[in-house]
Amino acid sequence: MKTRLLKQIETLDTDRKALLDELRQFSMDTLARKPGEDRWSILEIVEHMVLAERTILKNLPDSELTTDGPQSLKSRVLYPIVVFVLSRKIPVKVPTRRMLPKGESSLEELCDRWDENFEWLKSHLKGLGPSGHRVALFSHPVVGPIDTAQAVKMARLHFDVHRRQIRTLLDSDA
Repeated sequence: MKTRLLKQIETLDTDRKALLDELRQFSMDTLARKPGEDRWSILEIVEHMVLAERTILKNLPDSELTTDGPQSLKSRVLYPIVVFVLSRKIPVKVPTRRMLPKGESSLEELCDRWDENFEWLKSHLKGLGPSGHRVALFSHPVVGPIDTAQAVKMARLHFDVHRRQIRTLLDSDA
């Protein structure tokens, strides 16, 4: 399981880097342009993705803040619902203000923070024991405590939702 999770993280990291490389080809004006009054720019979407991971992964790399406890019945019920919502592209409000972008970061600053997220996650996973990936170390603002496997699955789904959103914005500029 640990090997499979590492592969999933590596695949997500490769996709993330490809998206960032693509975004580096665009001007700051294009990346910072808001498509509407209450809509996020591409940079804000990327910032949200970074902030969402940091929120769920407990403001890494401070491992002292991780949850390390059993999952509640509430978590076990809500997790599949959130996964369903993410996989069906159902629009929802950001579940906590900590995930809201401020729109003050450059693409390179966001890349650095996102790189840090992934390096920490890879290091964390490599350091886990045989069943450590099933301990609820992280916390989602809606679901509550989640384990590493669940965090990785949610990260993948969240990334895919926002990558599609970014692609739509880029296609509308073309």
